Amino acid sequence: MNLPDRVEPRHVEAPPDGYAEWFADVATRVRATQRRMARSSNRETIRLYWSIGRDVIDRRQRLGWGRG
Repeated sequence: MNLPDRVEPRHVEAPPDGYAEWFADVATRVRATQRRMARSSNRETIRLYWSIGRDVIDRRQRLGWGRG
């Protein structure tokens, strides 16, 4: 495949009016959603660990787990 030695830059049009504000709004919404997802994920992970801990404690008490 032969590639040109140099690629000519394309003409890029200026964004339409209001584009920068719209893009900033989208970026803000994406970041807010990412933060909510991270908090939700952390919350669910903590719930999982607590659930596992309760299971272990229950089995230790009920079934004698951990008594050598």
